[in-house]
Amino acid sequence: MELGKENDAPIGVFDSGLGGVNVLAALLRLLPAENYIFFGDTANNPYGDKPLAQVKSLTKQGVDFLLNQGIKAIVVACNTATSAVIADLRQTITVPVFGIEPAIKPAVLTEGHGKILLLATPLTIKEKKLVRLMNSLPDKESIIPLACPGLAELIEAGDIAAAANRVEELLATVDTTGVTGVVLGCTHYPLIKQEIRQALGKEVRFYDGAEGLARNVRRVLANTGRLRAAGGSGQVRYVFTGEDQEARTRRAHALVAQLLAADRQSAQA
Repeated sequence: MELGKENDAPIGVFDSGLGGVNVLAALLRLLPAENYIFFGDTANNPYGDKPLAQVKSLTKQGVDFLLNQGIKAIVVACNTATSAVIADLRQTITVPVFGIEPAIKPAVLTEGHGKILLLATPLTIKEKKLVRLMNSLPDKESIIPLACPGLAELIEAGDIAAAANRVEELLATVDTTGVTGVVLGCTHYPLIKQEIRQALGKEVRFYDGAEGLARNVRRVLANTGRLRAAGGSGQVRYVFTGEDQEARTRRAHALVAQLLAADRQSAQA
């Protein structure tokens, strides 16, 4: 493959459903000239309530599909899948592999923070990778981990009212006194920031790993000479498992547009 054609190859973005559009939007902000293939395994969503072995199998199937499309890098835009299988993927795949993790470290290292509420799927909360990360941080006692079964599924279905009710139920099980920051440990959760803030009843700072992940992708592709030529906009292709591909593609496109528009408004404020 000629170098120019290799640089034009798409970046593969894998997620268990639609939540990864948050990561895709972050990538588009920093790397708008790149081509992307977004693969959402909506037929098997959510991953966070599934056994580890099943999550590994489903993720590898999705990644294999993307590799067969000739991608130049793979981004696992799912916290649960990253926790479960990212180490295995890096041992077997020759293109750069990136995963997303809950942004606990920047939250804990924020000066003057109070308690930090970590929202994540049950599997992510249980995984040794996350436990090791929390134990390695200073002031780990300030972190309140909260498993959120069923929440990603409601967001995936677009039932925001039910998701808001679920958030209220979950928050009622922990003491949120003194919480100043919320780590969004699932890529679905940034889609309901407003509902989480309302349920907490106060202003909080949100942390998610999408921006840091996008910066890392840009750095690695630049250092390895894989970036596409700057200027113009690349193309995004959406692929989903299950039924209603066209409807899911329209929704994903709309969500990305909303996320990018919200970022532009924040930058102008």
